[in-house]
Amino acid sequence: MQKSMSNLSTSGNQQIILLLNSWHDILQDVFVFEESMRHLSLEQQARILKKKSHPDRCKALCNQLLQITGISMATGLPHTQLNFQYGVCGKPLVIDIDALTFSMSDGEHYVAQYIFKAKGYEVGIDLASTSDYCGDQDLNHFVEIFSLQEFKNLVQCPSSKKALLFTYIWSLKECYSKFTGLGLNSKLHNINFGKLDLFDTETTLKRRIDQKEMFFYSCWIAPGEVVTVCHESNPLLDQNPHVYYLTLQDVLSELQ
Repeated sequence: MQKSMSNLSTSGNQQIILLLNSWHDILQDVFVFEESMRHLSLEQQARILKKKSHPDRCKALCNQLLQITGISMATGLPHTQLNFQYGVCGKPLVIDIDALTFSMSDGEHYVAQYIFKAKGYEVGIDLASTSDYCGDQDLNHFVEIFSLQEFKNLVQCPSSKKALLFTYIWSLKECYSKFTGLGLNSKLHNINFGKLDLFDTETTLKRRIDQKEMFFYSCWIAPGEVVTVCHESNPLLDQNPHVYYLTLQDVLSELQ
């Protein structure tokens, strides 16, 4: 992992991004897959097994493992004492724990969790990849998703940078939709991020959306894959999260 995970519950870090590589060769081993599943409830296992392909089942498994592991490490509570429920549109929530909220996202190579230690806040996270960009010739298919200004900037962007800009904008919009809990039910074209500049490693920005001043943090975690998180702006909380990279072995060790 990139940074030490020891004493995460008492470290004072208010904002944490956990990234778990979901491309694990060891999950091809039936025994390892089944042993990893045993850490989850029967209901969670059933949802995972409904996935049509084994790669999708592995990603869903990693998502659920990261969800319980991250909250356990952030609170210091055993994962067996955590109680989760889901919002109307499927957003996961942890109950009976004050001043902590989180959001989950699945990407091409990673699953991610954003943990936010503050009372009365909602958060969002999204992973996006340039592999989702279908090419300049099909850009018009997204005209109803982007605002007029965003779409104009995409059209005028050099072809060599267009996939990166598309991915960055998409992650911002999806992140905000996770914040609201509406997901793809959001009217994404009404969310206007205006003119955006590409960045090398990480960046932050603020935008007023639906009468709220929002803070966004974005970071390229792999070539062509970006993670974006957001929360309602507060001068005391508008800071770059601590980013940690985990392996499946890290997660399983925490759950033992």
